[in-house]
Amino acid sequence: MSIFSKGLSLLTKWDKRWQHQPLISAIYTTYRKIFTILVIDVYAHIIALLFLLPNALFPTILDYQLPFYTPIVQNIVLIIDIITMTFFSTLLAKEYYQRRRPDHDATLIMMTMFYSTMTSFQNQNNFNVILIKNYFILILLVYAVVNSYILYQKLLKQPQNPLSFANIGWAAIIITIATILKPFLHSAALQATINQYLSSSIFNHIPAILIFALILPLLSWIGISIPSDLLVSQASATAISENLNFFLTKHTTAHIPYPINLYNTFSMFSIVGGLALCLLLLFRSRNIGDQRLGQWSLLPSLFNNHQLLLFAYPLLLRPLFLIPMLVSPVVTTSLGYLAVKLHIITIPVYQVPLSTPYLIRAYLATNGNLMALAISILLIIVSVLIYLPFFNVAMKSQKES
Repeated sequence: MSIFSKGLSLLTKWDKRWQHQPLISAIYTTYRKIFTILVIDVYAHIIALLFLLPNALFPTILDYQLPFYTPIVQNIVLIIDIITMTFFSTLLAKEYYQRRRPDHDATLIMMTMFYSTMTSFQNQNNFNVILIKNYFILILLVYAVVNSYILYQKLLKQPQNPLSFANIGWAAIIITIATILKPFLHSAALQATINQYLSSSIFNHIPAILIFALILPLLSWIGISIPSDLLVSQASATAISENLNFFLTKHTTAHIPYPINLYNTFSMFSIVGGLALCLLLLFRSRNIGDQRLGQWSLLPSLFNNHQLLLFAYPLLLRPLFLIPMLVSPVVTTSLGYLAVKLHIITIPVYQVPLSTPYLIRAYLATNGNLMALAISILLIIVSVLIYLPFFNVAMKSQKES
């Protein structure tokens, strides 16, 4: 048995034990229960990015815009996001609490999480704020709230009615703490931090971009979803503009000001792992449920939205898939960089909407370079091969269970 096979076998055993932990098991059960809401949430984002926002794909291509509906659309998508996250935190609190205390009523726990979640989002009425879905913080919050209730009930030393003054008082304390911690939980603050981080000129160098290619999927794996809009930071926007002006003036990419940046390297050639897994579900799995998940996930995955796969497959917090999630974007980004460095394809200088499917993004950004399209297809195949052994193990475990 090879070292890789031994390592994969150990990882599989750890993965099975991990999924039976009360909190993790509760998370996966909760996502199955809210799958319909997740689908609505994901497709609301896709429709907005394709048709309804100013920087959407089709308004950009066809040069049309109805300015009056942009705030309305953003508000509707924001409301759907908040509803999804509130349902998640409320049901997760119930599932986790009932695994810890199966004979206890979870009503007050659910009410506490409902109000705590709504409190953390109540001031997000700025249409320009990009909602960063911080499920990781919600999971930590549920863990802390449920265990605080259990500890509090032990300290009381005698059973209390779920809606007793003592329990309601504890709920009020938790909601107050959530309100105090709100600035640290607010996605606008996280967005500002990420924007400042991405604006550094260090991301005009390949080592920093490869480190970023490791960090971004790790954030997704733990439940922090970063919108692609944030990838075009001020530094990237400057690089895009100067590169395009140089190319239009000189008609060459030789000595271009920013041959490497987040946009023309990372955004062009990475994050194809979700699409790879979706293709494996569609064409390799014999499970009807997996195939349907692949069908529902195909369109979002083409636009780099992998939430259904993260939550419903699941990939979220699952040890088995952490390695391919980290390796795939690093390898594909490196191969794309080498393709540009070796002059197999030209440097992408044209800005395309971030809602453009990854399959044709490099093709359009290089003004129709067919080799760029071929490289994009190759990168998807490479990503499929990276995910394949881990997917096979997951299928085998699914059959055994």
